[in-house]
Amino acid sequence: MDVIILDGAVVVNFLKPVAVRTFEDYAVKVFLPHINAKLRQVSRLDIVWDQYHENSLKSQARNKHDKGIRKRVDRSTFMPKNWEQFLRDSANKTELFTFLVNYIKLQTTSKQLVSTNGSEVVCIPPIDTTHLAPCNHEEADTRMILHLADAVDKGFQKILLRTVDSDVVVLCVAVVAKISVRELWIAFGTGKHFRYIAAHEIAASLGPNKSQALPMFHASGWLNQVAGCHYGQHYLRRILHQKNCCAVAAKRDAKTITNARKQL
Repeated sequence: MDVIILDGAVVVNFLKPVAVRTFEDYAVKVFLPHINAKLRQVSRLDIVWDQYHENSLKSQARNKHDKGIRKRVDRSTFMPKNWEQFLRDSANKTELFTFLVNYIKLQTTSKQLVSTNGSEVVCIPPIDTTHLAPCNHEEADTRMILHLADAVDKGFQKILLRTVDSDVVVLCVAVVAKISVRELWIAFGTGKHFRYIAAHEIAASLGPNKSQALPMFHASGWLNQVAGCHYGQHYLRRILHQKNCCAVAAKRDAKTITNARKQL
């Protein structure tokens, strides 16, 4: 693999603060060893963090669900007893992400280490970030695609994205043909549900038209569970076949879904 692109929020969710007392301990003994281990496997490692904008539509939804207890993130601050509850608070996560990025800045490597930092990016050693920053994407899922495209633009052809978000799976399948990447893998899920998904193989099987139509169906709620479905690629084709009937019916004035299926 040439490049790994990590969803930073996913990383801190599964890197539990075991046997550490302070946030500095967590950064030095838990987070950085994981990052350095990933960096040893590839030529370039990207870490993409969520942003939390105060006046966005997503912030209103988050305010309804945030049930965490506020805790200031600092070097000497003791770790929270309940990590999951701590990560439910957006302010906590914003401070934590910035705190960890500051430790990333201190790293030295001959490979490429890239991390988002708010709307900007940190690169070690420095590289051209014209296509990466400034960026106002709130969620890492779409911003990871920017980093994917930038990596391909810089000549990398075997890339893996780490996520638990089905949005990323759909976007990757849709974008494969546009960016001409040879292999695009997704490390998806956690625990017994973890699996590797070959986005390039799914895109090749579906063809460019259906692949690029995926985000529309996903936005409508049709494909939210596809990434975790045991039938995988076959199930994805079935769903697209069914839903494409609606598009065909509208385009060719087919009077029934059955007639639309015949026209496919």
